[in-house]
Amino acid sequence: MGRDNLVILVDMNNRYKTLEILYSIVQDTPSPTRYSCKPNQIILRQTLPWDSIIVHLQELANEQLVNFKQHGVDSTVTLTEEGLQYIKSGALKMQK
Repeated sequence: MGRDNLVILVDMNNRYKTLEILYSIVQDTPSPTRYSCKPNQIILRQTLPWDSIIVHLQELANEQLVNFKQHGVDSTVTLTEEGLQYIKSGALKMQK
């Protein structure tokens, strides 16, 4: 297994950590699924580079757990109702 393959495996295992971080940002807002999170809010809480975080957000969007609108520095991420229920159901703990 080459180094590139190892990076992909590590990233796949961390996408739910990115989801957890997004939830930690929005959980205390009046409407967690309507709060538009900016990239810098995630970057400050995640130890991975932005390129890896983008991959996570795209994967989470494919699973319909987040809405990810990528527009450079004006990108936004919103937790979907499905994503909120996924976290609250405890399914995230089973992924670890």
